Order: sequence, then C-alpha cells, then structure tokens
Amino acid sequence: MTSRKVSWIGFIFALMLYVARVLPWATAQLWQDEVFTLYHYCGAFHPNATLGAIFRSYTMANNHILSSVVYWLWLRVVPLTAPEILLRLPSLLFGALTLAVIVFWWRKWLGNRIAILGAIVFAASPVFPAFAYQIRGYSLSMLLAAIGVALAATLLEQLQNKTSTWCTQIALFLTSLAQPLVMPSAAVFPAAIASWIAVERYPGCNFLGKNSQRAIVAGVPTMLGALLGFAYYLTLGEQFRIARLDAAGISADWWTTSSSCLHVLLALAVHLGVLMLPLVISRFSRDLWRTPLFNRSNIILISWIGMEFLMYGVAGRQAVPFPRNSLVFFPLVTFAALLSLCALPRRFRCSKVLLGTAVVAVFLGIGITSWQDRTCLKMVRAGDIPQDLLKQQYRGDDSMRTIARNLHEADLCDSSCLLVSDNDGTVAKWYYKVLGHSPKQVRDRTDLMRNPQFWWQPDGPSVLFVASRLRPEADQLYDIAQYPLPRKCIMELKFRDFYGPQ
Repeated sequence: MTSRKVSWIGFIFALMLYVARVLPWATAQLWQDEVFTLYHYCGAFHPNATLGAIFRSYTMANNHILSSVVYWLWLRVVPLTAPEILLRLPSLLFGALTLAVIVFWWRKWLGNRIAILGAIVFAASPVFPAFAYQIRGYSLSMLLAAIGVALAATLLEQLQNKTSTWCTQIALFLTSLAQPLVMPSAAVFPAAIASWIAVERYPGCNFLGKNSQRAIVAGVPTMLGALLGFAYYLTLGEQFRIARLDAAGISADWWTTSSSCLHVLLALAVHLGVLMLPLVISRFSRDLWRTPLFNRSNIILISWIGMEFLMYGVAGRQAVPFPRNSLVFFPLVTFAALLSLCALPRRFRCSKVLLGTAVVAVFLGIGITSWQDRTCLKMVRAGDIPQDLLKQQYRGDDSMRTIARNLHEADLCDSSCLLVSDNDGTVAKWYYKVLGHSPKQVRDRTDLMRNPQFWWQPDGPSVLFVASRLRPEADQLYDIAQYPLPRKCIMELKFRDFYGPQ
C-alpha cells in the first residue's frame, strides 16, 4: 500500500472518529457564549449589521474577531432557524482541517504512521473535540497553530538547506498576525514559534555571539505579525480595557494563577494520553539526548513553557487567564510529543505498536470524556456550573431548546412567561426569538428582581413556568415572583427540570 493511501485511510478514520465525538454536542442547543457571539457580533437578528462593525466592536472578550467575521458571512448563507450543527459548520470544518494538516503536512517530519497517530490522538482527545465544534474562535486558533507548527518546521528546513525562505516567512507573518486577531491572548503562540526558530537556528550560540543576530532575525517576521495583531486592540481604546477587566473579573471568580496553570497541565496530559509515555521515557534515555529529534522536542517544550509562564506572568493575579486561552498551545506540545516518539528506537515505532497505541488512545479518550461528562452532570444537578477544559456545564444540554419548542407547539409562548436562572436567560431568550416569539416572555433572575410581579394581570395571574437545575431553585424563582398558584414538576430533562402550575 502506498504512503498516500495510508495517509488517506488514516485521515478518514480520524475524521470519522472526530465527527462521532462532536456529533452529540454539535447537534445540541447553542450555549450562552455562542449566542452572545451570534447576536452581538455576527449580525443575528440585526440585518443592517455591517462586517466592518465586527472590527470596531469589542464590548466583550467574546468577540473572537476573525471567527466572528467567518460567522457573519456564514449567517448570510444559512438562516438562524437552521439546525445547530449547520450553524456550527465553520468551526467543525476548522477542526477537520486541523486533522488534515496533522496527517498530510506534519508527516513530512513525523512519517505517515506517527502523523496519523497524532490525528487520532486529537480526534479522541477529551479536550480538542469539546472546543472544536463551538461558535467561538478556539477551532480556528488551533488550526492556525497546527499550520504555524508546520511552517516553522519548513522554515528551519529551508534555512538548513540554504534555500529561499520568503514564501514561508510571509506565511508565518500572516498566521501570526491572524492569531491575536482571533484572541488577543493567542499572541503568545507566535512568540513560542519565534523562540523555537531562533534557538534551533543556532543552538548553543552565545546570546551576543556572532550568530545571535541571524537567529533573532529568523524569527522576526513571526514576532512582527503577532505584535501588529495585538497592537490592533490598542486602537479600540476604552473598549479593550473594559472588556479585559470584565474577562479578568469573571476568570477571578473561577481560577487562581496556580489552579489555572495546574489545570492546563492536567488537561494537556489528558489530551496527550498515551503520548505522555514517549514524552517522559525519552527524557530518561541518555542515548537520545544528542539526537536532532530529541533536541527539537526539547526546544519546543522549553519555548512553550516560557511563553505559558509569560502569559500568566503578564496577566498577574488580578487577571488570571482562563485555561482555554492555552488551547492554542495544544498542537505545538502534541508535535513535541510525537517527535519524542519518533526519536525512540525502531521497535517502539513498528506498525503493530503504533496500531495498539492508536487503539488505546481511542478508548482512553472516550473513557475519560464519558467519566467527565457523568461527573459534570452530577455537579450541575447539585447546583454547580463546572466549566473547564475537561467539563463544560453546557455540553450536550438541550433543556432550553426542548422547553421552548414544547411551549411553542402548545401555543403557550405568548400567553405565559418562563422564569430561568441568570445562567440560562440568554439561551432561553434566543430560542424564543428563533421560534418567532418575544424574548420578553422569558425572565431570568435579574429581570425578575427588578419587577417581581410583572406577571399580574387585571383579569388574573399569567401562567408562569420555571426551568431550573434544582427544586429549591424553582421554588426560589416562584417565591421572588410571589406566585400564588400551586406548582409541580411537569417534565424532567437531563440537565434541567420544567415546572408549572398544577
């Protein structure tokens, strides 16, 4: 079988695994941040919203600018009433393209079979598929990172062979410019790539030695693109400052610097799964210490660690980065782990071993995801709102969509009101609007506190329904409204229960 056929078979398998993994989540209801993105930045329900407005509106850090541009264009093709999987298609395609880059481009340095293993690890990962389907910038950012890794390796090869590097440097500049225009924090990724290029270009040279300037120059286009992309946010002035403080405040409610860092390391280890073995074993084999593949792996890891600490150091204690800001590093660290596997003796890289490793990676990834989903559901049902790289309280949730559709089919949306928690208000209002009803018929807890007895009518009380995680939460919403009628649980859903008058 030719290497081309092997690559295509491996890619198709990884793609099928990826689709199977994301399908239950991609077909579920939109979640709060996706709704924010579509409504405030992509022109949903705002037919006069211009494409240029995306670049000048940064009221929240939810605006992953280049991703928002893609979805602004996409909403001109598909209606808002389209199935959620169709609305999310651009992100799903970015995820699929990431797998293609790994299989067909990374194989130049890894070989066919190890590149395929890398794609399978990504598809089976408890982390990558969980963010690749979302209407957010994470999928695009990880695709750009996978391309950036390949471009850096290509550039180093060209420098070694003393061939023209102009096209590669321009491509590195453009991808580095794009990264912070997806998310400002992603500017640290091109910095890691530039560090890798500079160190590997002239390994071991003195900082002020005769080759140091050439080493630095090799990474200048990459750094210049990142700096220009990040500098764009400075043109937004007060908007950027307020959005940054808002994101920092939310992050501080969830994380400390140490807990965020430790969670990133844990999530990376879980993502790599079986690749952690060659990554660790190779560090204890002195025979590998002087090999080019081992050196490259070390340089990449050191570059990643340096930029990770820089991101957390610059942010400080008052603006702890969300762990998901580090998703951009996952392709880079995975590439380093795959290089470590390549550096091991041939007996560890034979077809049977790699096939067994791929099988273990699939079962391990699926098993950890299933375990985390069960843990997440228990936490949600206990009143918590877990949201990290391994558990997301919204993943696979259909509650608000199901409730809105049932009320719509019963012709009750306009003649009743739905009370929900602040965490569910945005999503519930979105589905009311998509179904053609006024979002004012949905009241979250904050709305309710402003006007508790909005429901009272001269001819008697309106019908109030409640969607909540817990019975005490439903009782609290009814009590705030001072609703007099007896109520009962009408429908039990996976993540929420639905209450109404008896």
